[in-house]
Amino acid sequence: MTEPRSAPLSLPASVGVVNVGLPLFADAIREQGAPVITVDWRVPAGGQPAAVAALCRLYGIHAERIEAANAEVLRRLDQGIPLLTGVTTVADAVPGLPDATLLHCGPAIGYADAPDPLRRSMRAAAVARLWDQPASRSRW
Repeated sequence: MTEPRSAPLSLPASVGVVNVGLPLFADAIREQGAPVITVDWRVPAGGQPAAVAALCRLYGIHAERIEAANAEVLRRLDQGIPLLTGVTTVADAVPGLPDATLLHCGPAIGYADAPDPLRRSMRAAAVARLWDQPASRSRW
């Protein structure tokens, strides 16, 4: 566990993002005005040994360097260890966030566009927080 910080964590004024994977995440960041580089990395040849061997022959003089780079990517994915750098509340990390705001691990999405399991989770969170009470409805 880390030592408590003297000041709450805050988001940087500007960010640059390297997105590996789903374009939806890159699109959401781009819509917020941040620069995004999208990397379309996949396991070479779908991991099929015969196809990987054929690719290695096609790589020619670059085969060793490409194989080392792919091995490093897989090593980082397999052996990467998350590091806790701090713990804070969203309210402290994002000043001005309105009450009754639901967050999830993906980009911002409206209730109508959310898939059914996410909508169910949103409703359950609202009930658990008593947001369905008349006194709380003004925050919606």
